[in-house]
Amino acid sequence: MDADGNGGGHCCEWTVLGYIVLALQAYTPSLHPPPCNPAATTAAASTTCEPVRGANLSLLLLGLYLVPIGDGAMKACLPALGGDQFDPADPDEQRQEVSFYNWYTFAASTGGLVGLVFIVWVENSKGWGIGFAICAAFVLLGLLVWAAAFPLYRNRLPTGSPITRILQVFVAAFRKRNVRLPEDPSELKQINQDDDNNALEVLPRTDGFGYVGQTLNIASLSEYSFNLLVML
Repeated sequence: MDADGNGGGHCCEWTVLGYIVLALQAYTPSLHPPPCNPAATTAAASTTCEPVRGANLSLLLLGLYLVPIGDGAMKACLPALGGDQFDPADPDEQRQEVSFYNWYTFAASTGGLVGLVFIVWVENSKGWGIGFAICAAFVLLGLLVWAAAFPLYRNRLPTGSPITRILQVFVAAFRKRNVRLPEDPSELKQINQDDDNNALEVLPRTDGFGYVGQTLNIASLSEYSFNLLVML
């Protein structure tokens, strides 16, 4: 399992924990703020309803932060994990990779639709605690399905630090800030990550981020080796 896979699993755990915290707080009356005065009018409600404070507020914020952090990181890790399962040099697996991303986008969009329709209805009619519990159960189910496929995953062990490679690009761009880009786009190359022989691949050139393209000048490849795909 690569770093993306491990990161996706941990992010699922954070999301499940966040939903559990929110479900417990919504279900437990002692974790709620004091009830509002039933005789208060709408105009005076802001002065008679006490907000949640202290430990209950900390618990609420913990759940609210765990859910988006875990969900956002999970959505960043899982597509990369799925892409690593396909060989870009195999035409059949290339088509399977496209199909995977189509189904991934469809599943993510369907999940959003279910959340906006079904979960909102459950929370309004059955209670917020039940709604959050259902969300936790769905994420936990996805985590179990993801973990059950461990033996089937292709392992790509991470090498080096991505931060170091990113910094190398900016250092090289600064040192070569006065170098003119070649007229021939074929001279802008980088090392192909998917080639065991470290073959060079030509990068398509656009008008943006031209200063970064200076790091890919063929004359500098003997001095710098970059495994980072630079979007020009």
